[in-house]
Amino acid sequence: MTSGKQTLEGRIRIAAAHYKHGESTNAARAEYSRSSATLSKLEDTMHLLKMTTAPRTRGRKPNGYKPVRSTHDVIELVLDIEKH
Repeated sequence: MTSGKQTLEGRIRIAAAHYKHGESTNAARAEYSRSSATLSKLEDTMHLLKMTTAPRTRGRKPNGYKPVRSTHDVIELVLDIEKH
């Protein structure tokens, strides 16, 4: 008999085990990623509008991040933020 990730029951058990670690649930991680993406977009906006000369944040960008490269993208970002 096989166990672990080879069977459907094993995959379900593994997914359930990784659902929550401490205070970090999958929903909390998704919210953190959305917030991080918004902050990265705001940083892009500040550089695009020449509001800062600070270096950009290093590292991997979060899920859902779409670069802000034009004033049209800035307008879309502001309207999206107002919706939420």
